[in-house]
Amino acid sequence: TSSTASSNTSGTPCFCTAYSQISAAVASCTNIVLSNIAAPNGSAIDLSGLQAGTTVTFDGLTTFGFTNSSSFNPMTISGAGITVTANPGAVIDGNGQAYWDGQGSNGGVPKPDHFIVVKKVTGNSVIKNLHIQNWPVHLFSISSCSDLVFQDLVLNNTAGNAPNSISNGLPAAHNSDGFDVSTSSNIVIQRSVVYNQDDCVAITSGNNMTVSKLECHGGHGLSIGSVGLKSNNNVTNILVRMIPYPLPEDTAQE
Repeated sequence: TSSTASSNTSGTPCFCTAYSQISAAVASCTNIVLSNIAAPNGSAIDLSGLQAGTTVTFDGLTTFGFTNSSSFNPMTISGAGITVTANPGAVIDGNGQAYWDGQGSNGGVPKPDHFIVVKKVTGNSVIKNLHIQNWPVHLFSISSCSDLVFQDLVLNNTAGNAPNSISNGLPAAHNSDGFDVSTSSNIVIQRSVVYNQDDCVAITSGNNMTVSKLECHGGHGLSIGSVGLKSNNNVTNILVRMIPYPLPEDTAQE
């Protein structure tokens, strides 16, 4: 079913089945379903103009083409009081195999700066129930956000553990941080599992953050670092509770 990206005050979602429908839906709708979207080469899913209170639901398989740029971000999310979620079985695939060369952001094939930029998300927002796999480098960049919860996420980059033909025997994926957080406050990351090849959570600046019930596999765990020589160098009130929390490996829980 194709959407007419008209205002959905009745609560009926604007149902997007083609990449070309997204911008009109973001501009006009507060209930958006993105179903089996294929972002073309050189194109990002731009959710930076979401109206206050919008819910975005990923459905089916979301895929991305190739973009030969180290300053490109395949997805950007901004808004107040927003919910970003997914239907059961939905998968967001970052096409990491097109970029992985064992070097990550240190050189080689130009790779996206971050896969998903979460910027200026405020007002008791939540990002939940997403299954993301095969991100090229650095998954979430979280900056200038407040009162935001990440929960019930399955982030699976295990396909990048194996070497490929251009990684010189190293794991093909590199610099595959799960959550990079800066200049943000009142952030919660909970009830999620991360399989990657670098930091599970890296905090460089911010205040009042809680990380709990998080499983980190294959990477470097949690870090507070890269502090210094920046305009904002404060890292305060960080609580980490690594309580065992068994999650299914292939789907997030409600």
